[in-house]
Amino acid sequence: MIQRFKSLLLRLYFIFYASRVFARIFMPIRFSLEKFLPYQISFSQFGEDQYFKNLETKQGTYVEIGCNHPVLASNSFRLYLKGWTGLVIDGNSRYKKLWNTARPKDIFINTLISANNKKDMPFYEHYAGFVSTGVKDHADQFDSEGFTLTYKDTKNINEVLSANNLHDIDVLFLDIEGMDYEVLSSLDLALYKPQYICIEDHEYSHDENKGLSLISNYLKQNDYFLDSMLSPSFIYKKSSAL
Repeated sequence: MIQRFKSLLLRLYFIFYASRVFARIFMPIRFSLEKFLPYQISFSQFGEDQYFKNLETKQGTYVEIGCNHPVLASNSFRLYLKGWTGLVIDGNSRYKKLWNTARPKDIFINTLISANNKKDMPFYEHYAGFVSTGVKDHADQFDSEGFTLTYKDTKNINEVLSANNLHDIDVLFLDIEGMDYEVLSSLDLALYKPQYICIEDHEYSHDENKGLSLISNYLKQNDYFLDSMLSPSFIYKKSSAL
């Protein structure tokens, strides 16, 4: 009963912040007045969107895998308010309506992403959404009562991008709770050429004896360098983007 009540409250909370009045009327007005206020608004959980403020003057394209809510803890909402658009992907079907309401210029794809197409992959869907995952070990870090086990098909990221006629990517946001390296390493970086990659990396270590991480080493091999660390989020920049 308590869990259902918490879930209901959270659902109403999500709906309000994705509503047309808040996301498409109030927030653009509030955002336009930012230069007159003593602080700049951030929608990201760890301030990731502040890193990309220098790109807001152009109108680019982002891809956000594990996009979650269109406003709350969103890495791309600031860019959207400045005229950017993109492809956003999440395994939770309940987010589709929220995205269509709050950010109709984006293309929302409801699917799980993995290196290869899979049938009936276990998906641990959390009532709060933010830690939903296809990795059991990741779900085990949290209260099991908050998860519902479902089974969903997955798609390869290159096929999804191709089907939506997406070519060059300015910013790739990747946050899929334990499957980040698998999806990153399956993406055709030479074809889609993301200039910036913002990705969660819980294995990164500053200890030289331990090495960096699979993600860091992989991106280094593909001509990306680490430009910013924001808690679990790491932002890499393509050398050619200098």
